[in-house]
Amino acid sequence: MNKVCPKCRAINDENASKCHNCGYVFTEDENAIFAQTLREPAPEHSRTFRLIAIAVAVVSVILGIICGATDQTISSTRMDTAFNVGMMLIVWLAGIVSAILLWAISCHLKNQEDQIQLLQELVDKEGN
Repeated sequence: MNKVCPKCRAINDENASKCHNCGYVFTEDENAIFAQTLREPAPEHSRTFRLIAIAVAVVSVILGIICGATDQTISSTRMDTAFNVGMMLIVWLAGIVSAILLWAISCHLKNQEDQIQLLQELVDKEGN
């Protein structure tokens, strides 16, 4: 069975005493523990971030409409209530930017989860 470096996750020859990628010195206990953790299912954090991104987008649309509708401008003698499109657009823009950033984090986490899954399959294949 090939050794998997716990530091950089590079796959090394089973007789390697250190990682060819980062120089990490292998111990059998560490490699066995790491191989066991690879067999455990990885949590899907990417899905959580996608749901949060969708929620942020929906809440920002609603909040933008509320903020635009309740904005009050004070004139010299009276208070006029008018719909403030600028305020609504600012809230929408902030919400969209936040949702895009959360979605990007989700994509990054999904990529990591896919890499871990491929590594698990490789370790299982080499173990058989």
